[in-house]
Amino acid sequence: MLSKLKQFADRLRGGASEQSDGRQTHTAQFDDQAARLDHARSLADADHHARAAHHLQQVLDERPEDAVVHREYADVLAAAGYHESAACHYERALDLEPDATVHEEFAALLAEKGETRKAAHHHEQARSRRAG
Repeated sequence: MLSKLKQFADRLRGGASEQSDGRQTHTAQFDDQAARLDHARSLADADHHARAAHHLQQVLDERPEDAVVHREYADVLAAAGYHESAACHYERALDLEPDATVHEEFAALLAEKGETRKAAHHHEQARSRRAG
């Protein structure tokens, strides 16, 4: 697991990903953060979580107070199995902008981790935000 996490972190830092034949490919350069964010979303939709995370991390470097980017980064990290890191970004998104959808997504992650009390709390927060 530690090796897998290290490989993921290396890919995030370097912007490179290894193809199945061992060749390194480098991600495209983006001048516009919106284009990078759109590209990250496309990669995430195609289940290319490491590449999506790389782009989202770069957007976060430019926009550290953006709750939406923190949520999307958390979604990608959760899908890749990095639950602790995902939890940190869900919490940061909620600190920046309490949102029912983020509470629901965080509740699902917490339930998956077996943290049922915290999951129930966030589920209730989502429900009350939608009702009010």
